[in-house]
Amino acid sequence: TSEKSQDPVRLRYDPTAIALALLAFFTIFRLWYITQLGLGADEAYYWLWSKHLAASYTDKGPGIAWIIAAGTRVFGDTPFGIRWLGVLLSAGTGWQIFRLARRLYDERTALWSLVVACVIPIFGVGALIMTIDTPSVFCWAWAANVFWTALESGKTRHWFGLGLIIGAGFLAKFTNGVQLGCIALFLLWSAPHRRFLFSRQSLALLVAFGLCSLPIIWWNYSVGWLQVAALHSRSGVKSSFSIHPLNLVQFLGEQIGIVSPLIGVGMMIAAVGLMISKHRDVRVRFLLCQFLPVYGLFCFFSLNATGKGNWPVPGLIGAIVALVVFWRELAQRRPGWRWAAGAALTLGALMTAGLH
Repeated sequence: TSEKSQDPVRLRYDPTAIALALLAFFTIFRLWYITQLGLGADEAYYWLWSKHLAASYTDKGPGIAWIIAAGTRVFGDTPFGIRWLGVLLSAGTGWQIFRLARRLYDERTALWSLVVACVIPIFGVGALIMTIDTPSVFCWAWAANVFWTALESGKTRHWFGLGLIIGAGFLAKFTNGVQLGCIALFLLWSAPHRRFLFSRQSLALLVAFGLCSLPIIWWNYSVGWLQVAALHSRSGVKSSFSIHPLNLVQFLGEQIGIVSPLIGVGMMIAAVGLMISKHRDVRVRFLLCQFLPVYGLFCFFSLNATGKGNWPVPGLIGAIVALVVFWRELAQRRPGWRWAAGAALTLGALMTAGLH
């Protein structure tokens, strides 16, 4: 009798069905909304690249140009043609976040992680414009899932596929290459998985990543490593590295702003809280290694010169799941904190709606 009484509840509040419905709603809305906006400066810049396809470009990889070229080939040189693949990639990012949280924890954690991803401004608005962050974040989220599969199975083909996905993200945004360091850090930190650090699996990962990187390497070689010089210039490091604490403060302020203030502060608290209380949990180590190295790297560079707010955005994949894990457990132990979670989500949603 108890089993029968639980079945309707399970069907009525199925988190996976709700997640799919959310993704469908936002995708349909975005496919309409992208037709209402003119192109931004970056989008026009990348669209111009798509008319002159190359193996790479002075300050970016070729991924964004290739994607826009594919989109406009189907729907023409219109805002919809330029952006529609970005909307689908954003939906894919949401699904990958849901899958990752569900695999590591449970469906409710997964659903709340998807809700957070839907309401934070950088993801909500980023899904409407076609920039390098769209494919970059999708590939990072997909790679995080495949990495967990590779750890569970140990099969070389999964590690090779992981390298291809990271490499595809690298073609769009060089930040995705940092995910290799994130993986290495986790393998060092997690004793049961340390055997993969120097193995045929890690070799397959690096070979696959190297194959994806060949267009960029060949292009740089043919133009005298022009891209390397451009990246060095953008890093802000000239003749020497100098420390300016206010630059770091400004950079952190931007990071909090692009996800909304309450959610941004909540992420910082969650990172510290999980590091202190749950650092022995392999799932927590996995999540922390997926975002702390990214933010640590760009915080370091921002000490010298303030970085752009979108540079570490791929690291938000792990940060979102970690945020939900920490605050959901805290709210279960101390229900009074639920109002804070509700306020954070409401503020994020209002900011995203306002930016629309």
